[in-house]
Amino acid sequence: MSEQSHTLTPKKLSTVTESVLRRELHELSGPLLGGEELRRALGFRSAASFERAVRLRTLALKIFTLESRRGRFALTADVAAWLFAQSQKDAVTGKQETHAPINNAATGKEA
Repeated sequence: MSEQSHTLTPKKLSTVTESVLRRELHELSGPLLGGEELRRALGFRSAASFERAVRLRTLALKIFTLESRRGRFALTADVAAWLFAQSQKDAVTGKQETHAPINNAATGKEA
């Protein structure tokens, strides 16, 4: 199989299954996600926001530490399952992101 067939693209994401997502993440990262890779996979823009979610225990998947290793980790399969569940939840509810209008500070008009 070619390298390209293993790459998730926006077009492929709409039809991806949980097993495909799990396999793709595992091929890219191995059985364990940690550090920036974990943070980005979970959709956090900054390390501070990720650490806050961990501290407040608002993550719906198991995040853990490893002896003699820095940082926090999660199993790739758990992350894939959580991501897939989130995508299905939004697909079922029809929930869409809404964005506030952007104000142009110089003119006071909405962009």
